[in-house]
Amino acid sequence: STSARYRKPLSYPDHILVGTRVTDIQSDRVTFEYRLVSTRLNAVACEGQGVIVSYDYHAGAKCPIPEAVRK
Repeated sequence: STSARYRKPLSYPDHILVGTRVTDIQSDRVTFEYRLVSTRLNAVACEGQGVIVSYDYHAGAKCPIPEAVRK
């Protein structure tokens, strides 16, 4: 799943700073939060969240996140 809350319109020319962080890790999914900041406006343009589920396409089902990916 993903969500975005748009706070300010962006226009050219502008530079956008993008920040992201992991807020939750479970055995089969990870939750990210992100923020886009306009350097022209010096303001948050967008904030959002995404939940990424680990999936095994051969088995056709979700699966645990591999340890190498968790690190």
